[in-house]
Amino acid sequence: MIKTDKRILLERVYGMLVNDLEIRNTITAKDKRILRKALNGIVGWKFVPIFVIINYKGDYYFICKVKANNR
Repeated sequence: MIKTDKRILLERVYGMLVNDLEIRNTITAKDKRILRKALNGIVGWKFVPIFVIINYKGDYYFICKVKANNR
């Protein structure tokens, strides 16, 4: 179960009820393909997914650790 403070934060940030969300910290191969396709063309940054959030409509939201690629 999500702590109350995290629930309030998610509701405020995403404007959704937490009950309508699937929140996972395990990233599947399908999730990685979706993220890779969404980030196609972004150069100079590395996105490492930490959480994936899926709402009842099938929209994906990724929480990522982001690093600038060293050149």
